[in-house]
This record gives sequence, structure tokens and C-alpha cells, in this order.
Amino acid sequence: MPLKSKFEDIDIPNTDIPSFLFNRSPDFGENHPVLFDAHSGKYLTFGQVREASQRFGAGLQDRWNWKKNDVFCIFSPNQYDYTVVAWGVHFAAGIVTPSNPAYQVGELVHQLVSSNAKAIIALPQLLSVVTEAARKVGIPKDRIILFGDKKVEDFEPWKNLWTSRRANYPKDKIDPTRDVAFLAFSSGTTGLPKGVMLSHRNIIANTLQTIRVDEHNTTVKDRYMACLPLFHIYGLTTLAHVGIYQGIGLVVLQRFELALFCKAVQKYKVTYAHIVPPIVLLLAKDPSIKNYDLSSLRMINSGAAPLTKELVLEAHERLGIPVKQGYGLTETSPTTHAQKWDGVNGWRVYEVPAGKEGELWLRGPNVMLGYLNNPEANSRSFTKDGFFKTGDVGRVDTHGNYYITDRIKELIKYKGFQVAPAELEGLLLSHPKVGDAGVVGVYSSSVASELPLAFIVPAPGVSASDNLVKELVAFMNERVAPHKRLRGGIKFVQVIPKSPSGKILRRVLQFECLFRVNSKYTRNYILSLRLLQKSTNMPAGLVAQKAHLKAFQNLPTQLQYFFRRFPPNLGTNATHKYPPGSNPFKSSHNHTTKKWNEPIYSLRRQSDLHKLALQHNVADLLPTMRRQEIESKVMKGTIRWKGRKAVNTRDERKERVKKALVGQQSTIRSRNSLKSFMRGLRWRRDPF
Repeated sequence: MPLKSKFEDIDIPNTDIPSFLFNRSPDFGENHPVLFDAHSGKYLTFGQVREASQRFGAGLQDRWNWKKNDVFCIFSPNQYDYTVVAWGVHFAAGIVTPSNPAYQVGELVHQLVSSNAKAIIALPQLLSVVTEAARKVGIPKDRIILFGDKKVEDFEPWKNLWTSRRANYPKDKIDPTRDVAFLAFSSGTTGLPKGVMLSHRNIIANTLQTIRVDEHNTTVKDRYMACLPLFHIYGLTTLAHVGIYQGIGLVVLQRFELALFCKAVQKYKVTYAHIVPPIVLLLAKDPSIKNYDLSSLRMINSGAAPLTKELVLEAHERLGIPVKQGYGLTETSPTTHAQKWDGVNGWRVYEVPAGKEGELWLRGPNVMLGYLNNPEANSRSFTKDGFFKTGDVGRVDTHGNYYITDRIKELIKYKGFQVAPAELEGLLLSHPKVGDAGVVGVYSSSVASELPLAFIVPAPGVSASDNLVKELVAFMNERVAPHKRLRGGIKFVQVIPKSPSGKILRRVLQFECLFRVNSKYTRNYILSLRLLQKSTNMPAGLVAQKAHLKAFQNLPTQLQYFFRRFPPNLGTNATHKYPPGSNPFKSSHNHTTKKWNEPIYSLRRQSDLHKLALQHNVADLLPTMRRQEIESKVMKGTIRWKGRKAVNTRDERKERVKKALVGQQSTIRSRNSLKSFMRGLRWRRDPF
């Protein structure tokens, strides 16, 4: 049954973005500053933003003959007048496609071709990439303009396009429900980024939804920190549109640097910072923070990537500033879930028992129109009754709190940026010395983000070496944006595990890497289980339980989550609580219910991961190290091949013992041999 938001429904005006933002007389007045340049100290008032947007929109119409639904590309890092350009395009009834300024020529060409862009604005230092990409797609030079006030070579500043006339509100030209306002590009798991069509109604709805969460805790005296990229939908909606609609001043940093961030907070008395987990990590750990006065900050909101409970507590303990989180996607404009301000001020951080998990589906006025020219992706992403499939796995507790626990989609999130493994694999496979490749994301606590890690099978006749690693790293750095670089490293393997249909089994690669890197903690966890198994009396049981808990807490977050989902030898009916010191590996009698409790841990020999691996084609599925381990066990007779599967020989012999005990034919001839064999069936567990 679909769950409805606990917030009251909002009235969404049937209008376009320029009319929604500017066709009004705000309470804060025309001369209220709304955009600040943190570098130069310049600022724009609400009235100046409206005038500049209208004059630029009129210039597009009069000088470039701009038509409805023509696409304008913004290829630039943050500028304090970035959104003025975007709203000017909307005044001309056009579509804005924001692009990552770190893109290389090939990546920008893909976006320009997919969006059918007619013009580009960029910074002068990006002209080499812009001009080459424009040449390849046929955009003339006179349709390339620049941020700033100076002419560079033959390229004019964007203000030279202004006219004395102001563009009219496009309410008669635009259908808010169907016409696209922003064409944002979101990385897909199958390759190149897909164009996400966000309508005027989508953006307006999400602006009002976001305001509803904090409406009683913010005023026109507040100021937002805009260090998030405005070419990302998180910054574009949550900062730019929400800020100017409420009259909250936006302090714009061109890019994030910790010193610049702290100086801007101190100078402009910033009260609300929308950031991402890597910035939370710096605020929690960097020693230079003590040199700045950040006391004006009243709230920090983190989004775009997962944020751990430990990091939240550490940042709050050091700064005394609450940290709340939000969840969303480019396809949902973006915010769909947010913590209330009031709920964070109480400062109770806790975890709830795992409930029933499933893929999160969403439906609402902020959900995109669809992917541009991609009916196959649309059919996969939407249900027949209009729900969008997020690809994220989560659960909801009895209080209505949502927990995102995993991703069905294989996107890697590096500092909030989406990285498609398939795109990187395609580039790696184009190198003549690469035979096969698989890319996964591995979490790094040092940067509080996932890092792209490549597994490489060298081509025949090519040997794995440090020189080859350097060659591949340089090869990739020339072809991808910085956030897509292989910061997690390169590892050489003999085979890339794949399913029978040929899909790369990324989870196997990911956990293989995790177990290798964290072998010490994994081994300690397995040993604590053995100690817990052997502890039968009360004092020893208490010691064993504490050791087991400590070993679990020392595991990295991803391994903790894995062992929660696949507990080592967890019995199917283990729902009872056991008193300290009781043996979790044996049945116990419950004197209240007069029934026997099932053991917490059953006596199966293999771990779930190991057993799961054995159920597949071992030659294709398992990485080299584990294949060799299993093949050595085959040689010892511990397991044997049955067709193309590995079978535990102990299980087979146990079945023969069962048959013998019920009087059927058996190969066990004497009581002594039966005792000897049963002693051999005592539970043993191998570390990974």
C-alpha cells in the first residue's frame, strides 16, 4: 500500500518559473540583496536580478531570434549571476541544460548533441574545451558567450546581449506541466548520461515542498552558503530557487575550498549550509576550523550521498551545530525526503531494528517528465500507475522515518557526483593492453565518499605491472572529468566475475576487495564467533558477547551492513532473545512459553557469502584468490565438483548417516566408525 507524506498538501500554482519567482511584490522588497559573490563582494538585489533576467531574455529573442524550447547550455562553475542567465533563458521560453565544467570535449559533445543545444555560455578559461566541442556539433562561434565583463578573442561577454527592452512573462507561451525548464543529465548504469526532463511545475513544486519543511525556522535575515555546484540539481533547486523565493541571501563560492568556505561564513554571517558528506568530514576533523568564527551557522543540511551516524555526531560535538539529512534524485527535482529542523534540535541519534526492505517508488508533482529520447529507459523506470522506480532500497519505521540502505542501481557516488561504471569500463576496454575490466565503488572513510576502483584483466601477452597502472591512469585522466577518475586504484585479476547473461557481478568484486582490505577486522569478527560458540557458562558468555560486539563495531560500515543482511550462519527462526551466557549454538528451553527456542547460529559449515558463491559457476564467478582456495579444498576432498558446481562432501556424508540411522543402507559398518564420523562433523568455520 502506498505511503502518503505526513506533510500537508501544498497548492502548486499553474505558472512558469519566471512568473512564479518575479511576478509579485515580495514582503522583503525590491532592494533586498539575494545574490552575493563571496570572492569579489559584489551583490545583486531582487529587483536587479529580475531586470537582468528580463533584459537578457529579450536579447535572446531580439538578437538571436530565440524560439520556444530552444536549448541553452551553461558550461561553468558557480557564478553569482549563474541563475540570472538561467532565468533569462526561461523568460525567452527556452530550456536550460547545465553542464559540468570539468567535462572533457567528448563528454560535452555528448550533452550538446543529446540536448540539441543552440548556444553556450562559459568562463574564458574553458574556451578551449567549448570551442572544440562546438565545432564538432556545429554551434557557430557567435553563439558562444562568456561570463564576466571582458571580451576575450572574438567572444563577447553575456551582458553585451542585453537590450533596453525587458522580456514579458512567458505565461501565454509555456505550459508549466508539459514544457521543460531544465534538461539535467544524470549518469545511468548502462553507459552515458541521460537527459532528465524537468518541467516548470516540477521545479516549482519541489521549491514549495522544500520550503514547507523549514518554513517556520528561516527568515529573510538568514543566508545560505552556495558552495554546492549550481549545475547540479541539488544546488539549483534547493539553493537558488528556494533562496530567492524566500528572500534568503545566497553567498556563492565558485568552488569549494575549506578556507574560502570558512571565510565566507565568517564574513557574511551565513546561517544555513547545504553541503555534502566530504565537507562534513572536513568540518569534523580539519584542525584549521578553530581559526574561524562559524558561530553564525544554525543548521547544516547534508545530501547527495550517504552520511554516517558517527560523522554526524563528530561534527556536532566539535561545532555544536545540528546536521540533518535529505534524500532525492535528479529525476525528482531533487528532494523527496528531508529531516525536520525541529526533529534535529532534540539531538537523539539512534538506529532502529531492520524492518521489511524494498525498492523505493515515488510519485508526485516533482517527478520528472521522463528521459529525453529514451523510451526504453522510461519504460524501465516508471510503473503503469505512474510511480518512479528509484533503484534505491530502503525501509520505513513506525514513526514514518525512511532509511536508505542500498542501491539496486550500480552508480558510484563520488562526493555527490554520479559515476557510471559502464562508461569507465567502456573506456578501459578501448585500451589495447586491457583484456577485460570491471569498475566498482569502494567507500573510503578518509574522504567520506565512494571511490571508483577498476579490476583489470590484462590482454594476452601483457603482464601486470606498476608501469601499466600508471599508463592506464594517465589514459583515463585524459578522457574523463576529475570526479570520474580511478581514485580507488587499479587491481589486476585473472577473470572478471559475470552472470550467465554476461553482466558483471559487481557485488562480488566489491566484497572481495572489502574482505582483502579489511582482512584483519574480518578475521577478528570470525574468531569472536568461534569464541562465542565455545562459551557455555555465564562469565565466559559475557566476555564472548562483549568481544563479539567490539569486533562487529570495528568492521567498516559496508561490512557491518553486509553481515546484517547475511548474518554468518544465522538460523531462520532466530527471533528470540537469549540471556547472557547462554550458548547461541544450542537449542534452549523457554520456561515462559514452554517451548524450545531455535539456536541463534545454525551449524552450517560455510558462510553465506561462501555458500552463495558455490551455488554459481565457480570458474566464472569467483575472483582468483577464492577460486584457488576452493580448488585446494577440492584436492583435499573437503568439497567436490558436481557438474560445474562445488558441493560440500560433509553434507553428502551427513545424509548417508541419516539414512543409516533410520535403518536404510549405509556404508558405515560399525558403531566405532559411526562415532568417529560424527566427531568429524563437529562445526568448524573458515575465515573468508
